[in-house]
Amino acid sequence: MKKVFTLAMTLVMVLTMVACGGGSTPETPDDSATEEPIVIRLAHCNPVGDPTDKEAEKFKELAEKYTNGAVTVEIYPNAILGDWTELLEGLSLGVCEMMIEGYADLERYTSIAALDAVPFVYEDYDHFINVWHGEVGKEMADAVLEESGIRIFGGAYRGARIVTTTKPFSTADELANIGLKIRVPPTEIYVKTWTALKTNPTPMNLNEVLTGLQQGTVDAQENSCIMSYNYGFYDVCKYVVKTEHVNSATVFMTAESWFSTLPAKIQEQLLKAAEEASLYTCELVRGLESEYYDKFEEQGVTIIDADKASFAEATASVVEENYPDLLPWVEKIKAAAN
Repeated sequence: MKKVFTLAMTLVMVLTMVACGGGSTPETPDDSATEEPIVIRLAHCNPVGDPTDKEAEKFKELAEKYTNGAVTVEIYPNAILGDWTELLEGLSLGVCEMMIEGYADLERYTSIAALDAVPFVYEDYDHFINVWHGEVGKEMADAVLEESGIRIFGGAYRGARIVTTTKPFSTADELANIGLKIRVPPTEIYVKTWTALKTNPTPMNLNEVLTGLQQGTVDAQENSCIMSYNYGFYDVCKYVVKTEHVNSATVFMTAESWFSTLPAKIQEQLLKAAEEASLYTCELVRGLESEYYDKFEEQGVTIIDADKASFAEATASVVEENYPDLLPWVEKIKAAAN
C-alpha cells in the first residue's frame, strides 16, 4: 500500500508540473505577437489647414513612422472636443491624450507659462528658435512639468502677434486715447499688458471673437497674422496694426500621469516626432507671414506699421510689477539671443 501511495503521489506531482509548465519559469509573451496600437487623440482649436493643423498632421505622420505602427494618432481640429480650457482640463480626464495650444494658456496652472506672452522679449525669429529648441526651452518645460503635472514639448513659432482693429492707431499714445476694447486670451499676462497700454482688455475664447467683433462687444483682437486671417477677422476689422509685441509658441501638451505609462521607447519616439513637427511648423509659419499680409490687403484691409519702440516702452514694467519672480527667466531668454 505504501508503494501504491508513493506512486500515486509521484503521478500527481508530475501532472501538476506539466500543467504549470514544469519546473521552469513561465514563458514571456511572444514579442512578435501582434498588439493593438496605442491610440492618441490629438486635439486643437484651429481650423483645418491652419499651420497648427498641419503641425498635427506632420506629428501623426512622424509618430506612426517612428513607432512602426505601435502608435495611431487621431486628429480632432477646430475645437471638436472642446475649447482649449476644456481640452486642458480634459487631459487628465481622458477627453484626449494630447493637444496643441499656446504656451501662455498654461498660466492658470503655472506662472512660468506667462513667459510666453512677455512683450518684446524676443529680438527676432532666430532668437525664438534658440530659446525653444535649446537649453532654456528644456528648463522651462521641466519647470512647467514640476509645477503643473503637464508635459510640454515641441515649441512652434506662431508668428508675431499683431492687432486687427476697427479703430486705427500707430503709437502707444494714440492707442491710449481711443478707448479700445480689445479681445485678449483669458490669461492674466495679456490682461496686464493691454491694461498697461491703456485699453479695455476683454478675455474671450478665440472661437467667440468674430461674433464679439460683429456685435461690437470688442473693437479689436490681437493674434498672429495667419490665425487672424484664418478666423476671418478681416470681415469686420479693416485695419491691421503691426505691433509685433509678442512672439508666442504653441506646444504639444499631455498629462504626465498618462505619458509616464507609455514604454520608454515610445516616449522617446513621440518626443522626437514632436520636435521635428514643431521645427517644420516654425519654418512654415515664417514663410507664410508676408503672404498673409498680402491676403489682408486683398480683402481691403489697411496695414499700419506701428511705432514698436513706443509700445515696448509702455509695457516695459509689466513683468517687474506683476511677475517679479519671472525676472530671472526673462534674463535667461534675453541671454539666449547671443
